[in-house]
Amino acid sequence: MTTSKKRPVTSDGRQIDPPSAAPSVTVNEASPLPPEVPREMILIPPTNAIPQLETKSMTTKSDSKFTPTSEVFKASFEKLQANLGDLATHGKANLEALSTSTKIASEGLKKASELSVAYLQSSAALATQTTKNLSSAKSLQEAVEIQADYAKTAISTYFTEFTKVSDVILGAVKESVKPISERTSAWISSVQSAH
Repeated sequence: MTTSKKRPVTSDGRQIDPPSAAPSVTVNEASPLPPEVPREMILIPPTNAIPQLETKSMTTKSDSKFTPTSEVFKASFEKLQANLGDLATHGKANLEALSTSTKIASEGLKKASELSVAYLQSSAALATQTTKNLSSAKSLQEAVEIQADYAKTAISTYFTEFTKVSDVILGAVKESVKPISERTSAWISSVQSAH
């Protein structure tokens, strides 16, 4: 009784011939093959024996939605130009606000420094006059009274001038913040109107 190998059959009944002259592969001696498999029996099938998958074109009607047309590109470009124009306008206005703010702050500091210089001059004049009065004092009691009057006047003048300088500086800070605050409000309203 001889057994013959059956050859594979296609769906329409034709027999498939086995691949002829399949190249053998050399196997590394260190490969982990069981000893019962002879190394000469390891074969790589030819490329025509591997079934090829049919690929369909992926281009469909939905792909055309992603293809930009010249109208879409033109509209996007015009929108970009408008946004860049708005950005330049905002930048220019912001720079002007910063310039105005700096000018107001510097004017306030100038006025505060003028007040400080005027106070120092009046204080020096008061100290000089007090020194002259002390030198002409005829008694210790008179010298103590002159010194006490000087101390009262000096402290009173100091607090009065300090209040003036503080008011000038606070006013300058408030006024210098206004242009920047207005620009911030304008930017926030433009962002909110864009959405």
